[in-house]
Amino acid sequence: SQVYRSQPDLVSAVYDTTASTLNDPYRQYQDQPDASQSYQYPYTTDYNAESTWIAPEQLTPEKFTIPHRCARFGPGGHLVQVLANLPSAGQPALVDIYNMETMLQDTGEQAELRTFPGPLVKEETHKGDVIKFSQNKAVECIRNTDLLDRHSACLLWDVIMLLCRQNGTVVGTDIADLLLKEHRSVWLPGKCPNEANLIDFNNEPLERAEEELGALSLLSDTFMTVPENVGKETERFRELLLFGRKKARQPTPHLHTCDDALEAAMKVGLWGHALLLASKMDNRTHARVMTRFANSLPINDPLQTVYQLMSGRMPASAISCGEEKWGDWRPHLAMVLSNLSHTLDLDTRTITTMGDTLASKGLVDAAHFCYLMAQVGLGVYTQKSSKMVLVGANHSLALTFCQFASNEAIQRTEAYEYAQSLGSQPCSMPNFQV
Repeated sequence: SQVYRSQPDLVSAVYDTTASTLNDPYRQYQDQPDASQSYQYPYTTDYNAESTWIAPEQLTPEKFTIPHRCARFGPGGHLVQVLANLPSAGQPALVDIYNMETMLQDTGEQAELRTFPGPLVKEETHKGDVIKFSQNKAVECIRNTDLLDRHSACLLWDVIMLLCRQNGTVVGTDIADLLLKEHRSVWLPGKCPNEANLIDFNNEPLERAEEELGALSLLSDTFMTVPENVGKETERFRELLLFGRKKARQPTPHLHTCDDALEAAMKVGLWGHALLLASKMDNRTHARVMTRFANSLPINDPLQTVYQLMSGRMPASAISCGEEKWGDWRPHLAMVLSNLSHTLDLDTRTITTMGDTLASKGLVDAAHFCYLMAQVGLGVYTQKSSKMVLVGANHSLALTFCQFASNEAIQRTEAYEYAQSLGSQPCSMPNFQV
């Protein structure tokens, strides 16, 4: 630390000069006579030209009655401290300057701060340093078994790396690839739609299912329901239509026969024939067949999510994700991001509602990922209604501010702000700057 001492003699000399000037406020005018005019000022009998100036008494109480220590944080990571000395009593005025890095060199917080490449500035910080820092943090999240949802915590660092690599510009399909990375999934066969769960390809039940059900849909990662005797059922469908044409002279039986053919095709899973035939009939029949086809899918199938979204409705997965029977939330969000509707408000409300649902189940990292995709701005800590204040930090359940504003949460938010600033659009987070 450095110590600075004041010089009492110089200070007192300055005060003596000032005091002499204050004793005679008209002295500066005595050597400037004016021959053209002369002024005479009447003085009262009780006026004393040698009287001293008296300062007005202080009406408000003093904030400090005794000398006190004063400390402030200065630039460059320094702490400036003024000791509680009284120079008028002969005590020297001492100022101590400390280096915060030296004071905290043995603490865990200092080791964490030393690895952070901040402060992050677009024109000064190289994005490669931020990517490397984010990679290390993502690995730490995967290895930390104490985290409730470590994969979602890792996902937040992954999206920061993606934004840095692509200079702050991403599209929905980029995020969908990130969500489904190492996460291709299928539906567990043999369960009813309300009990279907996601399993991985590497699980043993899946190998047996492949032998039993055969073809795998590349669009939905689900096993396609194919009738065992598809040729026989197609022949039955053909016969029904042929019978209707033979009765074409009677319009009513023809319509009934088409309906019978549709019903038979839907019962055995010939949805291609059923949809094609219904599209050539009236609109009401076509809508009925499409509804039955959509309802034939498991309720937790991501295809249900995209079909409901394209129909102008909020998907059921937005208010039910996070539950065990719904499986993972990531395929549903990937469906929404890859197939955005023409109604921006519906897309935003769907993703935000999905985040609210995940947050209500304690999955903070997953919820904040949804909020980032919906471009929900950062809120204020004192307002519990704010959805997100720091990325990955729960401000509503934190007991103290220190528990909420951890170094990792601040660094993650700053890294995300930096990644966003690399884009062509201006990025501003005023609540984070406060």
